[in-house]
Amino acid sequence: MSEFERLYVFFGVWVALAIVSGILFRRASVETKRRWAPRVTILTGFLFVGFTSWVMGSVKIIYVIAPVTALFVFISLKLVKFCSKCGAQYQSWGRSNNVRYCAKCGHDLREAESNLAPPNNALEQTRDG
Repeated sequence: MSEFERLYVFFGVWVALAIVSGILFRRASVETKRRWAPRVTILTGFLFVGFTSWVMGSVKIIYVIAPVTALFVFISLKLVKFCSKCGAQYQSWGRSNNVRYCAKCGHDLREAESNLAPPNNALEQTRDG
């Protein structure tokens, strides 16, 4: 298979993945998005590394592409969150989160994040009984 044919396969799979992801994340519930978003992100990273090395015809490219892709996947897994009310996607930059309200429904995102996180003394409470 020539390099151009491999490139067409790469783009075909990439477009199919984008369509399936788009349908999933537009129509799925909040729980489904939270469950499947990390899996789709990791799968996309693996596909990108595999297809890049396949299209380039060299395994050595993995030494460059894999660490960069792993960094992007890690950052994406840490930053991408979903509104607990409507399921809209937003990026949470940790404690200095600039996004306070959901752009789609106006829900207070900081309140939602604090309800998801266990209290600091939860571990002590379980030990004490």
